[in-house]
Amino acid sequence: MMTPQRWSQIKEIFVTVMDRSPEERQTALSEACQGDLELQAELRQLLAQHDEMGQFLDGVPPASASSLLSPGYVLANRYEVVSLLGTGGMGEVYEVEDKELGGRIALKVIHPQMSFDHSALERFRREVQIARKITHPNVCRVFDIGHHQQQRREIIFLTMELVDGETLAARLKRVGRIEPNEALSIALQLCQALDASHQAGILHRDFKCGNVMLIGSGDKVRAVVTDFGIARWIQNSGDSTALTTKAAIFGTPAYMSPEQIQGKELTVGSDIYSLGLVLYEMVTGVRPFQNESPWAEALKRTTEDPVAPSTMVSGLGPGWSETILGCLQRDPAKRFASTREVLASLGGRAKLAPRVHRHRALGVVALLLVVAMASLAILLRGKLWPSSLPASKHVAVLPFSFMGDDPSSRASAYGLSASLAGNLARLETSNGSLWVVPWSQVRNWKPADSANAARSLGVNLLIV
Repeated sequence: MMTPQRWSQIKEIFVTVMDRSPEERQTALSEACQGDLELQAELRQLLAQHDEMGQFLDGVPPASASSLLSPGYVLANRYEVVSLLGTGGMGEVYEVEDKELGGRIALKVIHPQMSFDHSALERFRREVQIARKITHPNVCRVFDIGHHQQQRREIIFLTMELVDGETLAARLKRVGRIEPNEALSIALQLCQALDASHQAGILHRDFKCGNVMLIGSGDKVRAVVTDFGIARWIQNSGDSTALTTKAAIFGTPAYMSPEQIQGKELTVGSDIYSLGLVLYEMVTGVRPFQNESPWAEALKRTTEDPVAPSTMVSGLGPGWSETILGCLQRDPAKRFASTREVLASLGGRAKLAPRVHRHRALGVVALLLVVAMASLAILLRGKLWPSSLPASKHVAVLPFSFMGDDPSSRASAYGLSASLAGNLARLETSNGSLWVVPWSQVRNWKPADSANAARSLGVNLLIV
């Protein structure tokens, strides 16, 4: 049984030996454990998991890695490489031109060394399977997985939405911290993204500043959550408090919840804790307990409470601290029960717009939701189409508009149309009687363009 005293002992030994060579580790473990073989076994497992994360998850590419593809190279006779966007531990991300459908997307290539690792390939496939279940404007859309033969080696890749911006980690490194009004807009969008994930029955498990892309800045900023490579299904997707299966420790140490670093079963509260760390860093410029060693920092979070953000930043309202510290409770049962509760706390305590405007905005979004769901229900009963329309229905859902300055409500309206398009696409028939234009092709259209949209998109029904 893991007691607080036992865990404290493990932490102390772990921090002492983690940076040593394998040979030195063995000697140090034997001396520190004093013949306790069970303690040695627990520490070896934790150290092995630490080493694996250092290779796969901390964004450090293999020493021998060089750019796999050059500009102009064409994969699968379809995707022409434009430029390299980034390199990580598992692979490289490129901007490519889709020669078949037109437009530019992102393409993630797994390192050849990883293609022989079954677990790495499984994570890659799972990223596609899981991410495709989530339809939301604040979640990066993943389209498909593909294969390409390059001389005698196989290149495995996935295609995804091209998010033209910078990571929140890069923004914080560049500016230090983000001002409260812009931070609030980002925070509301991150809550909505994680809520969409949790409602789909998925835990992210690696939510961090490096997995958040920012497009634009100020009131117009858009935040997009990426990288579901180590995400997991919630055990019972119908119950948002259900647990995941107990398994090995995965994630980025600097953003792990206390229960995650201890290898315990996870709930949505684990993602909420990681969200709290991201919000803390966003408004203060630093993580709580920031240390040269991410693992030492992570272990400290299991025994100590962070300093309130409002004591570190002059002028930061107490509402920020109340919300963030509510996410960072060490006991999962004491945290917010859902990201919707975090969203409500942010909206009620950290002012972005006058409350009357916010209520009106939420009312309009709620009305849009009712109308859209009613339309979907009618469609399911087969009563949406006038009898004069042809047997084959080609449908496009254009992004819904929202009159107002509230970023969260605009995002909700946009997300509603994206969600409706995704739900309709799932009803497509094999005989072609129902076909829905992919959201990626219509997401930049505006309602004002609806007069020309039907002809341009080749549809006989528009939902605007």
